[in-house]
Parts: sequence; C-alpha cells; structure tokens
Amino acid sequence: MAMQAKINRVLLLNPPSKVFIYPDGQPAHRKHCTPPIGIAYLAASALKHGYEPILVDSVVEGYDNEWFIEPFLYYGLDTKAIVARVAAAKPDLIGISVLFSNIIKEVFEVCAALKAEFPDTPIVLGGHHPTGAAAECMKNPNVDFVVLGEADVTFVQLLDSLNGKLPLADVPALYYRENGAVKSTMDGVKAAVEGEGWRYYNRKDAGIPVELDPLPFPAWHLLPIADQRERPRGNSLAAR
Repeated sequence: MAMQAKINRVLLLNPPSKVFIYPDGQPAHRKHCTPPIGIAYLAASALKHGYEPILVDSVVEGYDNEWFIEPFLYYGLDTKAIVARVAAAKPDLIGISVLFSNIIKEVFEVCAALKAEFPDTPIVLGGHHPTGAAAECMKNPNVDFVVLGEADVTFVQLLDSLNGKLPLADVPALYYRENGAVKSTMDGVKAAVEGEGWRYYNRKDAGIPVELDPLPFPAWHLLPIADQRERPRGNSLAAR
C-alpha cells in the first residue's frame, strides 16, 4: 500500500449487524441499533485536532435493508452500499469499529471490498475484537493498522504519524506493518496483570486515556440521531 501524502478526511464506520435465526424461524433477539459511542468519541478527538471526520453508522442508515444467509439475518448497509458511501465521501483513511467477534468475518469481507476499490487508502480496525486479537487481525492483508483499547488519544497520534509528525513506532498501543512485517508498539511492555488471551486492557501504556477532562464529548452531531431514536436500541456500555 502506498501511503497518501496527506491524511485529513477520516471515515469511521459502524458495520452492519446480524441476528441468529433458529431452525423454526424464530430470531434469537430483536433487531436494534445502539448509538456507536466509540466512533463518536474518536470523531470528536479527530475534530478537536483539526481533522475532518465522517461517521457512517451502517446499521441505522440501512436498518430496513435485510438479507438472509443461513442461519443469520443481516441488516444495515450491505457491502456494495458501504463501498458507494465511501466512494462518495472520498476519505484519506477508513476506520472500522469491531465490537463483537461474531461480525469479524463480515468486517473482513468489507475490508476486502474497500481495499479492492481504494487500494491506497489505509484501513484501521479498533474495538473489543481487534484489541483482543490484534495479531490475528493483522494476518488479513486488507488491514493496515489495529489500534488497541480506548483510542481517543492514540488514534489522533496515528493520524499525526501518517502525516509525518512522529514515527509509527512512537504511537502507543498500535499494530502496523514495516517492510511487510507486522510490528507492535506494545512489544516489551510489561502487562499490569499477567495472563493469556484478552489481556490488552490490563497492560500499562495501552493507549487508554489517563486524563478524561481534556477529552471532548462524542460528536453526536455527525450521526443521524433522529433516526436512532425511531429504532429499538440496545445499551451503550462505557468505562468512564
């Protein structure tokens, strides 16, 4: 991937969702669309530092669009619609939030379609699944970066780095590639709590903001909140 000279316009995507359908046709749960607070926080931080964020909540924007691939009912913007949305926005970088492991396969399919259409546009994954399985996510050639934990600060540092303001190696809690090899700025950082598996949130210097007061409130104005209010909602969980 040839990095672009300037990163300014940043598109952050909440991917489509799905519902498991039992053999008798009953859904495991109802459709819902939870306001994507994670990308709203990242957008606010990017905006504060002079970048131009664009938020695409594919769940609420395509809530009535459904397709069935056994045993799941999918809803939201499909891959073709997401590619069209990105083409219209013309971003310099694409970030995708992956909160749950059960959608990583579909996210990888979106990444493949986006990379085929926009080969020089960096793709960044964040959220619970990439945080816990960053090395696995980086095995996918269509993923350029993974940011770990709550990336309000580190995401902006990544943008700054891609604009030549600091080396990638100085961005905390980041997975990236260098000469084709996957690198992590967490290498050598001792875990605050020793263990295997999902341990990144327990690591020191894991990119989680220490000072909360300087962080801006979520950029709700960049989302179709009026449409959100008309749909069934789940819970927004936060650690703050």
